[in-house]
Amino acid sequence: MPSVHADGIFKIHNRDIKTIMHWGMNHMSTGWQPKLRVIEAVITDTDESELEFNTAYFHGLLPRADIEPLLKEDGNFIVRKTERNGQIILALSVKWDNRIKHFMLNQDETGLYYFESHKDKTILGLIDWHMKSGEPISISSGAKLIKGIGRQPWLLSHDEIVLQKKLGEGAFGEVHLALYLTPTGKTSVAVKTMRKEASRHARLRFMKEARIMRKFKHPNVIRILGVAVYENPLMIVMELCPGGSVLAFVRKSAPVPNETKLRFSIEAAAGLAYLESKKCIHRDIAARNCLLSAKYDVKISDFGMSNERTFMHDDKLGKVPMKWLAPETMQQRVFSSKSDVWAYGVMVYEVYADGTEPYPGLSNVQARAKIVVQNYRMEMPKRWQRMVVCAICLGKKEAVDMQMLSCAHAFCRECMTHCTASQLCPAPFCTYVRRVNVVIDEADEGSDDSHQKVKLGPKLPSMLQLEERQRCDGRRGAFACVNAARMTLNDCCHRLCFDCLSSRINVAVMARSLFPLHCPANGVKKNG
Repeated sequence: MPSVHADGIFKIHNRDIKTIMHWGMNHMSTGWQPKLRVIEAVITDTDESELEFNTAYFHGLLPRADIEPLLKEDGNFIVRKTERNGQIILALSVKWDNRIKHFMLNQDETGLYYFESHKDKTILGLIDWHMKSGEPISISSGAKLIKGIGRQPWLLSHDEIVLQKKLGEGAFGEVHLALYLTPTGKTSVAVKTMRKEASRHARLRFMKEARIMRKFKHPNVIRILGVAVYENPLMIVMELCPGGSVLAFVRKSAPVPNETKLRFSIEAAAGLAYLESKKCIHRDIAARNCLLSAKYDVKISDFGMSNERTFMHDDKLGKVPMKWLAPETMQQRVFSSKSDVWAYGVMVYEVYADGTEPYPGLSNVQARAKIVVQNYRMEMPKRWQRMVVCAICLGKKEAVDMQMLSCAHAFCRECMTHCTASQLCPAPFCTYVRRVNVVIDEADEGSDDSHQKVKLGPKLPSMLQLEERQRCDGRRGAFACVNAARMTLNDCCHRLCFDCLSSRINVAVMARSLFPLHCPANGVKKNG
């Protein structure tokens, strides 16, 4: 028989529909409506171990967003853990009638498990009975269990991860140096963990970060190896970047040669251009989030704020670094690949300023006021080489923004060839700049017209001719300063490479070939 608690909750130990209807008819005249609650099975350590080691269809704390793409045909199902009312319970997700349906596993007073009618002493026994008998999970849904979906290669066991040393700490967890144990050996990895006491919302965000990262495969984007979700703490296992962040490197190794800074900027642009092609807004591009591999290749990391959209609105800017935000983000709370272009420009400033914080001497509030109200742009020191990419990326009018690939290519041809420029672009960081098709030309040394447009020169057919062009001292490229705006991430990347090679050679690979990492004072090895 059902029982009614003092709080008015109607507690059902068995799904006796007649009893429910009878109770409702007797109390309809009073206007009181009972809240129905089934006793849900709280998973024990024994249950969890049995499921993890004896079934392939158990997927731990994997959320719905990760589960649903795995269920492709009617009758496909998985068993997973979820949280309700502060307790971890078991749920069954099954596809039926081309829809994903979710059922809570129930338990009666005697400890038997059930979904609707049939009961069993064990969870495995209950699942097996429904698979063999063909009986639906519930009469109303008609959903039947036909095939359990096995674990994906990116689902790792906690037993495969051995934490060694804490590398850092964040709002919801920690980052550790760890060993990833595989049948072929051990691999040093970085592991991001989620605190056990973190909220359900925080766990969903954590898993969303991993879900976004799984879609990326690029030499300048951090690679995820998998996630461990069968117990706490949840873990994201990533490739290890022992070189630390670009920010720490340029601060520690200052003065860093311009060739190394240029290579870092090129590789970051290549990674960001790839993210843009995948319709991903990073939202936290900064030198601190660009890591260096063992060979000092740049890897874009930290996708905790990323989103798989081309445009989004977010009223909450509390945790977003203010000095890296685009004007439209500050004013309208909007993010897009164009706001990523702006943040990239700020990141390049960090690299070339040896890790100096953007807008030096200004607080976040002061910087925001000057950017939005006064249209302020950071002044670029004259000692820097021609850094048109910053001017392009910090254009304000996002409506006609260019792509990230253009921003990268906007680094002057002279930077790529080590040419000596007799003039600096007169409008760095203070106007909108777009590079036209340029060729290293025998310009008149006495000319002041750095805005003149020149025609595109002949294509360079080989790296040999490219090397010959590196000896063209005294020649300079021509730029057009126009009232344009930020490019796209794609454009940023391509403009860092020669026009003649952009369609045939990977930008980052060419950067490493042209500019091997110069050995700093601390004895870091060169990267050829």
